Amino acid sequence: MKTTQQIAIQSIDLLHHWIADVFTTASANALEKLSEHFTEDFSMRTMSGSLLNYAQVMSFFRQQQGKKPSLTIEIESIEVITEHPDYVWIAYQERQFERSSTTLRGSIACIKINQDSWQWKYLQETPIPL
Repeated sequence: MKTTQQIAIQSIDLLHHWIADVFTTASANALEKLSEHFTEDFSMRTMSGSLLNYAQVMSFFRQQQGKKPSLTIEIESIEVITEHPDYVWIAYQERQFERSSTTLRGSIACIKINQDSWQWKYLQETPIPL
């Protein structure tokens, strides 16, 4: 059986794999997976400072389906901040490559763990200058 930390770390890779699939291929399956792995009260603080709720995040992903066919995402520098019985707070860096541009963001996520399943409750992204 995996630990809550292992499940949380694996969720980062899976979630960003599905995000890349949505942006690059308009995958309905990936969009469904994203929808299932955010809590209904999920919120996200974007790199520009906006606060989005679950419905707004899912609307954004629906609008962006297939619009970044060359996008690739790499995850690095994963660090568990704290662990509670049902939640893991985790920090990581996300590097996005699209055509000739690269962006780097620092992210902090709160991931709800229920046995072997998981859902993201909160995400905050901060731009990191390259």
